[in-house]
Order: sequence, then C-alpha cells, then structure tokens
Amino acid sequence: MKISNDDVVIEAATPFENALPGREAFGEKVSELFDELEGASVIALDGEWGTGKSTFLKMWVEAHRSKIAAKGRVIYFDAFEHEFLDDPLASLVARLDLEIGATPQGKMRKLTHAATKLLGPAARVGLAAASGGLSEFVGQPLTKAADKTTELVDAELDAIWGATKSRIEAVEDFRLSLTAIANSAEGNKGKLIFVIDELDRCRPDYALQFLEVIKHFFAVSNVHFLLGVNLRSLRVSVEARYGQGTGADEYLRKFIHLTKALPDVVDGFAGVTSSGAYCEILCEQMRLPEHLKGEIKRQLSIISVHREVGLRDVEQIVHKAQLLPADFEHFPWGVREMLVTMVLMFCLERDLFKKVLKGSIALEEVMQFLKGGINSAEYSSQDRRWIDRALRCWEIALMDQDEKLEPGGQARVRELAVSLEGAFGPFIGHVDAVRFNIRKLAHDHIENWDTRPFEQ
Repeated sequence: MKISNDDVVIEAATPFENALPGREAFGEKVSELFDELEGASVIALDGEWGTGKSTFLKMWVEAHRSKIAAKGRVIYFDAFEHEFLDDPLASLVARLDLEIGATPQGKMRKLTHAATKLLGPAARVGLAAASGGLSEFVGQPLTKAADKTTELVDAELDAIWGATKSRIEAVEDFRLSLTAIANSAEGNKGKLIFVIDELDRCRPDYALQFLEVIKHFFAVSNVHFLLGVNLRSLRVSVEARYGQGTGADEYLRKFIHLTKALPDVVDGFAGVTSSGAYCEILCEQMRLPEHLKGEIKRQLSIISVHREVGLRDVEQIVHKAQLLPADFEHFPWGVREMLVTMVLMFCLERDLFKKVLKGSIALEEVMQFLKGGINSAEYSSQDRRWIDRALRCWEIALMDQDEKLEPGGQARVRELAVSLEGAFGPFIGHVDAVRFNIRKLAHDHIENWDTRPFEQ
C-alpha cells in the first residue's frame, strides 16, 4: 500500500511530460505572451492555494529556458524560501548572480556594487531628499546633530546628504547595470524573466516590500516578472498592512500590469477539471482499486459543481481513501458511497464530519455538502439519480440513530429500505429492524486514520 504520492518529475528535455492535461498548452500561451512583451512588465499568475501553481511554474521555467536559450534568461525564485533574509533586493541580486555568474565588462559586478549601497530600507531610498530629511533613514543622525555646534551640524548634514546622493546615484547605476545584463543576450529580443513563486505565503510586510522593490529597482527595459500568487491572499496582505477598506485592488494595480488565471477547466476536454484530471493521475499512482477510484471521481465531479476543490484537497482525499478497509469492494454499495462521502467531508469540511461522529448531522446538511444550492437541473440525469439515491441512503442511516423510532419513522425506514434494496446488504437485518451504525462506521474506518499532520 502507498500512502504518499510520488513527487512530480520535471525533465529539462520534456518538462510538461507529467503535467495535467491542458497545462502544456496554457504554458505555450504564457510563452507567446512573453515573446510579444516589450519594455518592463509584471504578470500575475493567479490561482488558489493547492491548484498546482508551483508545479506549473517550475515546468514552464524549464520549457521557456529551452525556448529562449539564445535570447534571454529565465530565473526561478522561491520568495517564501528566501523570506528569512528580510531584504528582497539582496535576495534577488544574489539569485541573479548565482544564475548568470561572471559577465562581460563586469556588468554583474557593477550591479552588485550598486546594490550593496542600497541594502537596508531599500524600498524607501531617496525619500530623505523628497521629505526634507524627515525619513527614518536620516532621522536619528539629524536628531543627534541638532545638539552640536553649527560647524559640526554643517559637517553632519554634508555627510548625510552626501550619503543620500550616493544612494540616489546607486539606484541609477543599478538600473543601468540591470539593463545591460538584460540586453547582453544575443538577438534583438534579449530578455530577463524572473519567475517569483510562493509570494502569497510570505509575511504581509515582506510580500508588499517585494512588490515595491520590483517597481522601484527592476522596472527597466527587457526585464519581466511572472508572479505565482493567490491574489485573494495578497489583498489580505495589503489590508493587514494598510487597514481594512484600503482599496487593495487599486493598490496592487500599481505593481501588476496583467493578471492571468491558472485555468481549472482543461482545454480540449469538455467537462474535465484540473482536480478531476489530477485525481485520475493520483489514483493510478496510489494503485487504488477501480471501484474506489470510480466512486471518488464521481463524487468529486458532483461537489466540484458548487465548491472549489484544489489539487492539495485531492491529495488528502486520495490518501485518506487509501486507508479504507481492504474489503471495501465487498461492502454493499450504499455503505461504499457513504464512506467515500465521509472521506470527502473529513478532508473538505471537518466540522461536518465531526457532526457525523456525534450523530448530530442533519439530512439537509448532507444535501448542502453534496450539491450546495445548485439547482438539480445543473447536473446530468445520471448525477441526479446518484444524488437522489445517496440522500435516501443517508436518510435511512440517520433515522437509525434513533433507537426508538415512532411508528411513522418505522414506516419511512421500511419504505426507504425497500426502495434501496441491496443498498446496505448485511448491515440491515430486515426492514423492520435496521441496525446500521453510521457513527461507528465513521469512527472505525475514517476517524482512526487521520493522515493530516495538523488541523488546518
């Protein structure tokens, strides 16, 4: 039995070989976009957490490196991995130095020399001159200087403004050196493309400082950025720094020129989502039995109509399903369906699963989980039949939580049991005495095998 999926292998020669269907075609569209871009640009690749942004970006980097090998450079940078350095400018320059090494005419050396003068409050360079010397950069020296004689004050001020002038000049030197590096590739489309991943996982202050550094120092001709982000999370970072009602979208537009959403629906495959395609791949890797794989795929396709299911969600679901009983296929079909539904509840809506354990879940809550507020007409006739049958199974199971059913309840149980003949098999003694303990089923086969390392 496997309880973890294999890491995605990315070969330089065939980077998209193990990609989800449609991702390579989308990657080609992104490459075409960068081929046409001129000047400087920042593109945001927007996607929820767990939708496969990082894997796509790593594949695209390898593919695009081959495509523009003689015309430019592509540099992958994990912002979250470098967050501990606290200075995006230093991190980016160090990464660029590692990637390209020595350059003709010492261009990289000139860049690093200019950057050294800018380290520290990088995003606020030049503010002192514009604010009459009131910025935090020069505040302390000025305060100390005020207590000295006029001659000493003049000397202090000369030194302060000399340092400020040096930093302003360093910004210009930095941009000139960066432009020279970007244009040093052969051909007339030499470009430098930074692919920044995991920016939305960084501290709010660091993430926004990163955007400011890009805007103030890297906005030069032929230098482009592709940001892998969850824009919803980035908006939260803006509000965390500047307060609620700041106008996060307007703020981010100052830094991001164009947004492309990572597609969920697979091009050329009608009705196939990325999560559905990934489920197929993962079930094969984990060697799940066909009947279990089929039930997971069916239920995922149904609930995906009304809720977002990310690739990490799919991983948790498949890992959890892998731990179901070995004789799962011999369970009656009604029990199999409810077990898979409870696996989905466990991974996607833990509080609802806890209600199953307590015996307090209502049929309406099960219906809401399976189909949300979506009109039945939105589903295929086959899915409608499945939902109807599943809800009848849940109704009879939930009614059985009451050991002393009223006559009306007993009649309803008999009616449901007859309509669902074979649904519960040996779990039902006879229609007058249903003994199906869904709480015990959930506890024994799902709760006792928690594959998640911590509560989300």
